[in-house]
Amino acid sequence: MNSKNMESGNIFTSEWFIPIITLVQIIIAGIVAFATASYKFGKLEQRIDHLEEDNKDEKKELRELGKSVAEIKGQLSVNNPAAYVQRKSPVTMNERGEKLLKDSGGDDFISSNKNELFEKIKTIGYKTAYDVQENTKIVINSYKNDERFIKLKDYAFKEGVDLEIITLVLAIRLRDLFLQEIGLTPEDVDRSDPTIV
Repeated sequence: MNSKNMESGNIFTSEWFIPIITLVQIIIAGIVAFATASYKFGKLEQRIDHLEEDNKDEKKELRELGKSVAEIKGQLSVNNPAAYVQRKSPVTMNERGEKLLKDSGGDDFISSNKNELFEKIKTIGYKTAYDVQENTKIVINSYKNDERFIKLKDYAFKEGVDLEIITLVLAIRLRDLFLQEIGLTPEDVDRSDPTIV
């Protein structure tokens, strides 16, 4: 240090002045940088928290939407005739159709009323196996307002199954039983179906 500058007590002219000022500037810059970074990190943390809250709401909405889609899909499946019959001609029941026939009381309805049902088919008349198939639909539908059909209607209501699906599986079973009775098979339906060329 210059003794003349020290003697006069003037720090601004000392050789320590510039390094001290530089050090103070570095400290102030560090404090400002730290404060700025803390502020920005705080804001970022708030945005992340806000996004997490939004995400929770969106996840909840997506879960609810997924449940709704599953319910609709289930209803479409329950009330889709293709869910109960084989995708081939002539139409036959699949495992689910057989279960519906049994669970709804359809098998009981047909076995309890078999003779009467057969007589109605004969009364309408038939020349081919295809006629039998179409006439069984008419016969089954003629019972919709009959007291004996109440159990089937109740089942349809309680299970959310369209009554038309139940009448379809009933008509298929009745067709098969009647065709067997007259010495034909369901495969004979295709041989006499006027829509098949």
